[in-house]
Amino acid sequence: RRFPFLQKLVAGHGFVAKYKLGLATTAFRGLLAEFPSCLLLLVQEATLQFDLGKLDDSLQLLKKARDLYPSSLLGADTHALILRIRERQGELTRLTHDLMRISPERPEPWIVLALDYSSDHKSSPKKALEHLTRVLHVYPNHTGALLAKGFLHLRHNDGKRAAAAYQKARDCVTSSSDLGFGASTQLPRFCVFQGLVESYLQMHEIKRALGTAKEALELMPHNPKSLTLIGIVLSQSPEMREKACKAFRKALSIDPQCYDAVEALSRFYHMEKRYDKIIDLLKVQLRHRQRDYLHIRLGDAYKMSGRIEEALEHYHAALALTPDHREALKGIETLESNLRDESMIEDGDEQEDHDDV
Repeated sequence: RRFPFLQKLVAGHGFVAKYKLGLATTAFRGLLAEFPSCLLLLVQEATLQFDLGKLDDSLQLLKKARDLYPSSLLGADTHALILRIRERQGELTRLTHDLMRISPERPEPWIVLALDYSSDHKSSPKKALEHLTRVLHVYPNHTGALLAKGFLHLRHNDGKRAAAAYQKARDCVTSSSDLGFGASTQLPRFCVFQGLVESYLQMHEIKRALGTAKEALELMPHNPKSLTLIGIVLSQSPEMREKACKAFRKALSIDPQCYDAVEALSRFYHMEKRYDKIIDLLKVQLRHRQRDYLHIRLGDAYKMSGRIEEALEHYHAALALTPDHREALKGIETLESNLRDESMIEDGDEQEDHDDV
């Protein structure tokens, strides 16, 4: 009675333990309304949003936490991983410098540094993995380091080592001291299941991928990310692609802005060479939110459709949101190079016609 918020806090952590992430985020949002400056609540909610695939919401919460508590390292590894996924190189480098000044003896700054080194701009994967190996030598069960290691191995198409990292994260009994997320749990986070499925697919172990995806779906039967995970595995078999498409659509019916489902359905349409469907899907998404990655995917779809002007427009829109985004820069560079080559060919043809005359 004297501390009514404690009941809500316990309920929130209970929902997390039962994989009822939607109810958990409702509980923690209610607590944040009462205690908007509580660091542990901000990071806990950010972690939930990350596991739900809402990386933009997670990033916003983590930025707020850093603004309020600039000397804190809680959630720094997740913050860096989101920046790495979103290709926000400038922000990632600044975060690295800030954390190294704060507490270089802690594992989090070195995890962030590893992710920074792994970026396409710096491209030092060997050095990045060396930093993570050192962290795991001292903190062998550090979930943040294991997730970062799995992510980097996946980026370099090393599914076997990625699976080993994610499996270690799954086997570890995590604690609040190594996670920095405020609560302990005996169960792996959803992103571990996702990492394992992606690793098995890289290794062409479809049965193991499907088994892991089904396990995630059993734990979270109405979660759009778990439905998407099933669809991704099914899409690997031509005879199951229609079922995969249904899974993606069902995920979007639950959460129309689920990025994982949008990305997976876009890839499905790409395999089918149905670029008009990709364009329609992403245009709907952009009506609700302006995001660099949505503009890039739409630019890619326009490029594959031969609509160069529209492709360039969306690559530039992505750069307006994130000026150093490598994919957008690469897309523009590729298209402009192709246009120059076509112009040179046309000039050559005109010159030949003139010589013939």
